[in-house]
Amino acid sequence: MPAERLPMRKIREVLRLRWSLALTERATARACKAARSTVRDYVQRARAAGLTTWEAANKLGDMELENALFPPSSMPTTRRVLPN
Repeated sequence: MPAERLPMRKIREVLRLRWSLALTERATARACKAARSTVRDYVQRARAAGLTTWEAANKLGDMELENALFPPSSMPTTRRVLPN
């Protein structure tokens, strides 16, 4: 089961602390009360979406940023028959 996402406000704070203030992953994780791996994942997702600065990420609205970081899955969802 996938982990629950942080609220968008906290994701924005992660990006701001990493890019604008140049804090380390550890310091950002401590400030946001999140795991270091979570901070790393959100920054990697932002870079993969073409966002490399805080200014670029801050220009996007919440829904735009969420769609950039978490694009809809391209895999078709199929329902499996459950065993008896």
